[in-house]
Amino acid sequence: MDASEIPDQSLVQRIAAILDVTKDLLNDALTKKTIFVQGERVVSPLSSVHAVEARDAFVKGIYGQLFIFIVDKINATIYRSHSVIKNSIGVLDIFGFENFEVTWWSRGKVSDLYDPVALMSDLLSLVLSLLPP
Repeated sequence: MDASEIPDQSLVQRIAAILDVTKDLLNDALTKKTIFVQGERVVSPLSSVHAVEARDAFVKGIYGQLFIFIVDKINATIYRSHSVIKNSIGVLDIFGFENFEVTWWSRGKVSDLYDPVALMSDLLSLVLSLLPP
């Protein structure tokens, strides 16, 4: 089995800093698996294929949490408890949207709304570039 490794450790360091974890912890999370056998901890390297799957699952988890964060922020911003007029915004999450070469998101219009959105956008780009496809 070929063990995976992340070639650009400067990216790992930047992402780890954003996530407030150590570089080693992030490296291990993306390139190793840990199992417990009869109470003993066994750590083994992930193959390149499995490392890509781990990376993708990690990014999807971050994306899901970011999506919830954004919706909660928007709801908190437009909420008025005693308002006669009810304000709402419909949000549709379109799977595969990120595969377009040029998107409304990439032009920077949405990322100006909240600083964490811009930060997480950069984080997602960095994480996706860590391992070769």
